[in-house]
Amino acid sequence: MKRSITALTLALAVVLSLVISVAADVSRLELDNIAQSLVNSNRLRLEGDIVVDASRAGGVAAIVYGGNVRSRIAVDPRKMQSASANSWAFILGHELSHEIHRHNGSSGAAQEFQADVTGAALAINAGYDLRSYIIDMYSQPNSCSRTHGCFHSRARNLELKFRVNTGLWDGNHRNHASASGAFPR
Repeated sequence: MKRSITALTLALAVVLSLVISVAADVSRLELDNIAQSLVNSNRLRLEGDIVVDASRAGGVAAIVYGGNVRSRIAVDPRKMQSASANSWAFILGHELSHEIHRHNGSSGAAQEFQADVTGAALAINAGYDLRSYIIDMYSQPNSCSRTHGCFHSRARNLELKFRVNTGLWDGNHRNHASASGAFPR
């Protein structure tokens, strides 16, 4: 009996991982549609392209500044397979926010927080779920940098700003710790 329960658990885990990977596989066309939804829902006057280019994506996605030409958001193709459409709405909203706020490409923690908040508002206005995105953020490694702050702290700041409680933040948890310091509130 114990062996069949283990086999059943393993089979369920395989099915669940297949469902998650299918749900997370986002095409370029879907990214275009998500970006268009963000622009339309928020009545933005932005034009641009999404390009699949790991070398310019900065790990996930990055706005590619081009002066007076149409903006481009570069996305990493590996992340297209691991992030859900809901998460992409917040990621693309964040990148569009850099353009809205006319950030010049020299990022800092304050600009990243501003882009997080504005991008979240864009995605929420377009009907996407912030709580689900924050849970996705906490499931990622807590990467930290001087220009972007710490990923888990950014998730926590979104929880506080939008009054969303996932129950996943633990101020004493070492997975949230960073050598580069906390992201400003």
